[in-house]
Amino acid sequence: MARIPRMVIGDETMIANLGRYKGKMTNQIADGLRKFGGEIERVSTTKCPIEFSELRSRVFNEGPLQEKDTQVQVVGYEKFGATWGDGRAYAIPVHERTGVAHKVGEAKFLQHAVDECSKDYVPYMQKLLGQVRL
Repeated sequence: MARIPRMVIGDETMIANLGRYKGKMTNQIADGLRKFGGEIERVSTTKCPIEFSELRSRVFNEGPLQEKDTQVQVVGYEKFGATWGDGRAYAIPVHERTGVAHKVGEAKFLQHAVDECSKDYVPYMQKLLGQVRL
């Protein structure tokens, strides 16, 4: 049986359109990551214990950071460190001490915010990506 080569008429146009579509999808993903990071920042800030009110002001939301084909949004506290007591950063101890009762706020404030928001992430990104057109 002889092989017949397949030819696509307008293949250069199709490849160019796919490149544009990829760019639009990448931009939409970046926008979604920024917006979703903002939501995690908002929720985690409300959960951060208020006796450490300075810590609430040290939240950061950065990105998306890209390495090859991977994009990551980073939300955290004390990006540049903080001094407290003898010069140690205190976001980690405040976050990790689950045995401490806070009048307002809670331990694991960032993790709980991610857990709370994560159920909405995939449907949100699907909606955004569904809006991309050539």
